[in-house]
Amino acid sequence: LAAEKASREDVAQQLAASKDEVQKQMQTQKATADSEAAEKLDAAKEELAEWEAMAQQLEVAKDEATKSLSAVTKELEEERAARAALLAELAAAKEEAQRNFEAASTDFESKKLLLGADSEKDTELQELRASKQEAVAKLQDVTAELEAEKASRTEVLQQLEISKEEAAEK
Repeated sequence: LAAEKASREDVAQQLAASKDEVQKQMQTQKATADSEAAEKLDAAKEELAEWEAMAQQLEVAKDEATKSLSAVTKELEEERAARAALLAELAAAKEEAQRNFEAASTDFESKKLLLGADSEKDTELQELRASKQEAVAKLQDVTAELEAEKASRTEVLQQLEISKEEAAEK
């Protein structure tokens, strides 16, 4: 009975020692797992902070691109309005030059009929012809200037369109 009691006490001591060993191993594993989890959590927080910074940079870039696009769009609209005004001015100048030319032609033709072969009248006729040629030359000059301005504005408008497309792509 004493031997059985000693055997049981020995088994109880071994069981207690095993239990202590298992608890120590579990505490060690738990500490290791907690440490690894804390490291992973820290790494995830750092990665999240990087992603948030990148998202903020993208938002700033988007805002800048939007402002740039708005500015280019406004400039393009202003250029279109200026071009429309220039075209209207060109049409009005052309009409006025045409009216002046027609008036000079009518005046010339009526004076030509009235003049006859008189030399004084020939001088007036020559003056009227010179006046007509001046009016034609002025009409051609105005037309050429307006066409050059129109071409220049068209080129600027095309450049603005390209800038707008580039800004939209950004």
